[in-house]
Amino acid sequence: MKRALVALSLAALALCACTPPSESCIKTTCAEQGKSCGQIDDGCGGSLECGASCPEDATCTDGAMNQDETDVDCGGRCSKKCLFGKGCAGWDDCTSGRCEVGKCAEPDACRNNLKDGLETDADCGGTQCLACAVGKYCREHTDCLSATCVYGVCKEPSCTDGMKNQGEVDVDCAGPCSTKCADGKVCGGPADCASGACAGGRCISCQDEAKNGSEADVDCGGACSTKCGNGKSCGGPADCQSGMCENQRCVATGCSDGVKNGSETDTDCGGGCPTKCTEGKRCTLPGDCQSGLCPGGTCVACLVDGVKDGQETDVDCGASCPSQCADGKVCGALADCSSGGICLNDRCQRHCGVGNGGCDADALCTNTPSGRTCVCRAGYLGDGMGCMDIDECQTGNGGCNDANAPVCVNEPGGYRCIADLEWANWSVPPETPSSYTVGVETVTDNVTGLIWQKDVVSLSFNWGDAKTYCSVISLGGQGGWRLPTLIELLSIVNSGRSDPAINTSAFPNTPSEHFWSSTPYSGSLGGAWRVYFNGGGTTFNNLSSMGRVRCVR
Repeated sequence: MKRALVALSLAALALCACTPPSESCIKTTCAEQGKSCGQIDDGCGGSLECGASCPEDATCTDGAMNQDETDVDCGGRCSKKCLFGKGCAGWDDCTSGRCEVGKCAEPDACRNNLKDGLETDADCGGTQCLACAVGKYCREHTDCLSATCVYGVCKEPSCTDGMKNQGEVDVDCAGPCSTKCADGKVCGGPADCASGACAGGRCISCQDEAKNGSEADVDCGGACSTKCGNGKSCGGPADCQSGMCENQRCVATGCSDGVKNGSETDTDCGGGCPTKCTEGKRCTLPGDCQSGLCPGGTCVACLVDGVKDGQETDVDCGASCPSQCADGKVCGALADCSSGGICLNDRCQRHCGVGNGGCDADALCTNTPSGRTCVCRAGYLGDGMGCMDIDECQTGNGGCNDANAPVCVNEPGGYRCIADLEWANWSVPPETPSSYTVGVETVTDNVTGLIWQKDVVSLSFNWGDAKTYCSVISLGGQGGWRLPTLIELLSIVNSGRSDPAINTSAFPNTPSEHFWSSTPYSGSLGGAWRVYFNGGGTTFNNLSSMGRVRCVR
């Protein structure tokens, strides 16, 4: 009997021979013997411990890196392969089929200088490639290195993009942003909060008529910027308007007796008084003055010295200075800027210098002392905030009476008299991809000579925004894009197919939706023509409705 027990012990030692506790155990060793982890002698004076490093229920879906996985729930014994950037031991561990220096590398498709596969731009974006740089196309915020996708293009993060990025303490507030965080937002200190109070990592209100947070009394003291008046509770002198806290109550000093006494630099202000001295009052230090300026022992509102000092928003202008700041100077409010200017992104600017002053893209914006005016350009009709092209050809054929040029062709903002319609001379395009030259971002129609936007963004626009979008984009390193006319948009319809009715080899991923043209609907001053790319038919709708856009040049 003893010999049998010795033989069984030696068999167990052979299976678990001296496995260091730091190494993962192989569960099948225990399972093969019908025993659970921790029951087998490890041959080193202890028992085989599976525990945390090799739990009984370890799987390829438990959110932990265990067993012999090369990364969490992927690689190794798991059937699921690892995405790029995850750990690997060989090429078979990676979805890309590439394992370099212990990490899954990007697939070859992310290195071919082409926009293909699931990429949103050439070799970037999507689910397989690294995120894209600023200016590249995107569909989601995760497609961008900046984590900011606006109108289908990666943008630099800002303090108005509705995202918590670039070191902001909470969404679009504090950190690098000038805007302070509202009540309830995350904060790291009082300076992060609009209320000036941060408690428990959240901005709290100092105006809710309740004693809460670290306040010494109701809405004062503690984390609140407001100091407590006489008779209010206090935890120290810093909680009190008077700067005096006795028996945990704020008490009066001589700073409100109408007499210059104590350490005051002028009557009831400066020195040890919480009240700062106004312009013209005596001072000893800049801190004695509301303006923070004390030249020659007298408080001044603005010191014209060629230096940004005191409360000035820029050199010798803004805030307490009588001089307002010129365009391009730093500002904190509209009042800091010279007449007709606005304060945007902390800089004084003319109204018309920012987004055409809010006027329509086809309107002329003119700065005025009190703001700006918007007037539709010649050839357009509207109030300046919205402008629609006038079809001059509808009245008297636009005056095209010359026998050599009898045909009137309407154009944005004007018209032309031509011998015949240029598009009538276009050849009938063959129904094959050979009609087009396809680039990375553009498609050239070899019949009409028009150059088209290849991929469309996933957004819809009203008619005015559609025109603006085309006017500001750059494709293939070129600008000058515009919204196509109705006849131009119809020239790329493929009547031999539907859903979508277009050559999908030249224009992949085209949705079967309505696309805007620049051609107004003659029956209404508030409508324009569209092409429905489900079947290729034309429709018209009001200018405020939403539609898709493909730009042309």
